[in-house]
Amino acid sequence: MKQSKMLIPTLREMPSDAQVISHALLVRAGYVRQISAGIYAYLPLANRVLEKLKTIMREEFEEIGAVELLAPALLTADLWRESGRYDTYGEDLYKLKNRDHSDFILGPTHEETMTALVRDEVTSYKKLPLNVYQIQSKYRDEKRPRYGLLRGREFIMKDGYSFHADYESLDETYNDYKRAYEKIFSRAGLDFKAIIGDGGAMGGKDSQEFMAITADRTDLEKWLVLGNSIESIDEIPNTVIEKIQEELAKWLVAGEDTVVYADGGDYSANLEMATNKFENIASYTETLELEKVATPDAKTIDEVAAFLEADVAETIKTLVFRADEELVVVLMHGNDELNEVKLQNYLGASSVEPATEADVENLAGAHFGSLGPIGL
Repeated sequence: MKQSKMLIPTLREMPSDAQVISHALLVRAGYVRQISAGIYAYLPLANRVLEKLKTIMREEFEEIGAVELLAPALLTADLWRESGRYDTYGEDLYKLKNRDHSDFILGPTHEETMTALVRDEVTSYKKLPLNVYQIQSKYRDEKRPRYGLLRGREFIMKDGYSFHADYESLDETYNDYKRAYEKIFSRAGLDFKAIIGDGGAMGGKDSQEFMAITADRTDLEKWLVLGNSIESIDEIPNTVIEKIQEELAKWLVAGEDTVVYADGGDYSANLEMATNKFENIASYTETLELEKVATPDAKTIDEVAAFLEADVAETIKTLVFRADEELVVVLMHGNDELNEVKLQNYLGASSVEPATEADVENLAGAHFGSLGPIGL
């Protein structure tokens, strides 16, 4: 087809609302156009790329015996109530009613639908294993859609579901999918890592994520050195470095997850799931008698420690969370940070979120700055 007959609306200037370089280039080159926040139209060039990617995926999934189907995007709420996720999924779930006032959702994922379909249609273990997948639009009401296509309210996703009579068969298919994904990402030319990830409430104990690696601050420093033909970044004035890093980071550092990995080893994980060695450091300070001390206007553990002239590492901070509608109190060293994903997995909860001031007052009769383990 002639270019004059194609819809390729290019731009001379960088779009003002672009947050990362991938978003800016897709808009400038006429691949996508934003219809509303987090919702994009894929123009002819982008659609061609999508079809090529779908072809790669279909070829690799056919190799592992996966069969393609297409489930509806508009789903009855009944199945989600059966699984419990209708109330626990959170505000990202699009909920609506039809003219008969029956509840429906726009599917953010399809575990319930696929499970119900196979439950009703597969009546013998002889039909197992069954391995199906789809490539379809999904919907999540993101609070703050950003980074162009990387975090939107409507997006295209490939999701696969397999059903088995035993764990041995499940493990075999899991490994087949892992190899298929590695081939797909390699054929697409991505720099990626397969890392330990959080499977969420539906993911089970074993889960891996495939991360496309983007630039970090260390990369930016290397580019500054190479681009200026100097021996060390120390030769560039700090004010210049900060300005250039700020501009480069705006365009080149994307994504919301941090990957940690061992130098010279095979271990790599999402920071949310990474494990480390805990070293118990003994305290040699004198143990004092308990005494009540007023800490007016000290709301955080750092403020309390400063008021008491104490090392924050030798304090205990008290955090309160709501886990599946139940309040949970967490005690930890004052200088530590809580990983909410690990807390959720430890509790086996569907959702975990910080408690409100009202929750804390009802629980302990005090505000956040006055909480502690004594009396709870």
